[in-house]
Amino acid sequence: MKASRKFFALAALAVAGAASLHTSVAMADTVVQCNNISRPAGYLTVETDIPNPTCVTYKANKYQTPQNGLTIVYPAELPTLDAQFGVTSVTGTMYSPRYVIGQIVDKGVYCAYKMSSYNYVAVSNGYLGVCAGGSGVPNSVKMHKLLKAEVKGSSGSPAKLTINLNPAVSGTFNYAVRTTATLNGASTKVVKTGLTGNKGYTLSELAPTLVTKAQQGATFSFETEVFGGPNSMAMETVTATGAQLIGK
Repeated sequence: MKASRKFFALAALAVAGAASLHTSVAMADTVVQCNNISRPAGYLTVETDIPNPTCVTYKANKYQTPQNGLTIVYPAELPTLDAQFGVTSVTGTMYSPRYVIGQIVDKGVYCAYKMSSYNYVAVSNGYLGVCAGGSGVPNSVKMHKLLKAEVKGSSGSPAKLTINLNPAVSGTFNYAVRTTATLNGASTKVVKTGLTGNKGYTLSELAPTLVTKAQQGATFSFETEVFGGPNSMAMETVTATGAQLIGK
């Protein structure tokens, strides 16, 4: 076979091999594909440079969906996920470190690598031996959930939307509440902004024009969004019935 024909034959084989690699595992939690193909969305790199003669580069990478205890290669990939995970420890060697991850939870401790932290605020947690870095240098953070919203009320009294901002987090925050009433398939929204502090709000305080809809049997959702200056820091949505909100 001439050199040019041999090259094109190998190229065709590589393309076919890459396609078959990706297709065969696309629906699973693990994907192995040629390393010249972009990492699939929602997956993390767990192994690189796997020998594979069907790839143009002769190498493939392995990717997995995130889960507690998974060991990954690149912590910089964590902020690209929809799910929120952080590094809980660093293993391997100085020249080939690996990173064990865990889902972000309130009061969870993580190594100080960049992670998606919406709804949480990181507070320095000092030095941890399981995280990389020089001894004594702060290299970990504790994550605190910023917002807790819930509808609370006793029988016979109008329930309130109760907002609690975590006292462990320092800073100046304000929040907006978007109240939506749905009745007979139609929705009406009222927004109240500039709210501060830990408080409970009745429907008449948040959206007085929607009280009539509560009396008519509407269902309600309250979307609370917390801001630190111009930045959105947290958001949480809770629901209630009209009967709850007017104390029936």
